[in-house]
Amino acid sequence: MNIELEQRESDRNDERRHIARELHDELGQVLTALKLGISTFRMAFGREHQAFEAKVTGLLELTNQAIRTVRTVTSSLRPTALDMGIVQALQWLVGEFEHHSGASCHLKLSTSLDEVDDLRAMTVFLILSERKCASFEQSCGRRWGFP
Repeated sequence: MNIELEQRESDRNDERRHIARELHDELGQVLTALKLGISTFRMAFGREHQAFEAKVTGLLELTNQAIRTVRTVTSSLRPTALDMGIVQALQWLVGEFEHHSGASCHLKLSTSLDEVDDLRAMTVFLILSERKCASFEQSCGRRWGFP
């Protein structure tokens, strides 16, 4: 029974990885081409027509928002940082925490994670990521006087 559950979770993880890559590759490519096309129209016609410039600016903002959404969705399905390997992904996560919080942080692993399978690696990464967010929120709350 435990083996079946593990296999199902592994299959789900593989499917999440596949969906995340498809979204990133296909939709990301289309949105990038759209952004390039809109920018080309802006350069060609925007300076002469203020109303057109305003519309194009709005379309670029929507395109940028869509690109950010694709990144968020693909990252939540399977963080791309894990493609580097779990240790490097955790080091990247710690670096992000330091960058955004201004706090000094060190990653100390008591065991080797080199042989960890994808499912466990994603679980460890997501747990640390959640902890990072919670620590950052608590830190900001204390700094700014929130409960």
